Amino acid sequence: YTVDASSGSDSNSGSCLAPFQTISRALAAAASTTGSITIDVDSGTYNTDLGEQFPLSLPSDVTLTGRGASAPTINGTVEFDGSSSDLDNFFVTAQVTVEGSNDQVSHSTLAYATYCAHVISGDLDLEYDTVSECGLDGVVVGGGAALTATHTLFTGSPDNIAALGDSNVTLSGGGVALRCAATV
Repeated sequence: YTVDASSGSDSNSGSCLAPFQTISRALAAAASTTGSITIDVDSGTYNTDLGEQFPLSLPSDVTLTGRGASAPTINGTVEFDGSSSDLDNFFVTAQVTVEGSNDQVSHSTLAYATYCAHVISGDLDLEYDTVSECGLDGVVVGGGAALTATHTLFTGSPDNIAALGDSNVTLSGGGVALRCAATV
């Protein structure tokens, strides 16, 4: 499926020649499809003014890929509800919540939320991302959950990573944490 905030319409088919206008509509269409699905999202700002319905819930095996001259901006919460879902090349200004396994955020910026990402259960891989200017914590990793950050910059948040209970956090490949809180 294809989404374009400026030239799409939610009454379209979602093809590259007739894109949807909202990510919400593309996710609804993907829900009735079997197998792995990629949704290409063109540059633009995706918010409630456009008609987005938040939270955006990514089911299993769905990849949202931002494309265009600049990363698309999502001004609302994104939830990973299934497993093996991916968010690639986005600017997200609200919380990303993870309750699945093998979920990934790559080449994206998570910023300006109270908690930019909350891994409630399951695991999240951050690859080549920036997590910055979050109100309290960049990423909160709940007990029993896991975070792997590779080549990811954590900056400008009071606590960049809060690892709770028996959570597992791995930083590698140049991942930088300026301040890291571990609360038990």
